[in-house]
Amino acid sequence: MSALEQLAIGLRIIEDIVADVGGYASWEALPNVEKKHQTNVAWSRAVHHLGELKFQALSPEEQCWSDLFLWAGCGMHKEMNSVKWGAKSMEGFWFTLQAQELGAVLPIALFNKENAVVMADKTASTAKTHAEQQTSRGGVKTTALAGSIFRNKDEKKGQQDNFRWFFASVLGYMVQFPDTSNTRFGLHCDASSELIVHREIYIEFLDLIRHAKDKGLFTNMELNVYNALHDPSTLTELATLSFYSQSVSHPYMGFV
Repeated sequence: MSALEQLAIGLRIIEDIVADVGGYASWEALPNVEKKHQTNVAWSRAVHHLGELKFQALSPEEQCWSDLFLWAGCGMHKEMNSVKWGAKSMEGFWFTLQAQELGAVLPIALFNKENAVVMADKTASTAKTHAEQQTSRGGVKTTALAGSIFRNKDEKKGQQDNFRWFFASVLGYMVQFPDTSNTRFGLHCDASSELIVHREIYIEFLDLIRHAKDKGLFTNMELNVYNALHDPSTLTELATLSFYSQSVSHPYMGFV
């Protein structure tokens, strides 16, 4: 449609608007605010009319696709939920008959400080059972603990400064660990990729932290991450989360 044809449609719609308010004299008597409103109405009618003409010029198949509307809600939350429940399903896998048939071994338990003391007590059999039931394990727990060490949300805690300088000395550039100590979409998967790709460097960094201390000991959290990075089952979960992010999460978020 030419510009002249579009102009003709616009003028005709304006004439209809003027007629609706009672003619040109009535139009001139309208307050400026009302004139502006009626002008906006005319503009909307013109756009709708031109759109309808364009739509009618489409083929039936093109009209079908043009009319198709899918409401999906927040794509980020759906991606987050898929990771959350996928990790939950992966956690339950270790207790299935299939896992038993494969001889799959549970990821190591990542005890907090209190439960670690209980597990070291040879006489606390009942308390040990309770501690084991209350303790998390696996990939997501590992990335959460790693985030608390390598990028703590409290700048006065964690090893984030040492972490950045150490990785810069090894890789030649500074990196930041994914911010898993805060709620962010997809960061546990990104952290899994980071731990898998640079696993040996993280182990070396944790050893450096330990040897820099007077007593040469890990904190409980550092020990958990160190042990997790040596545990085949935990590494399997980390690799699964990483693979999912690369094959599903990132392409999906790029699409939506």
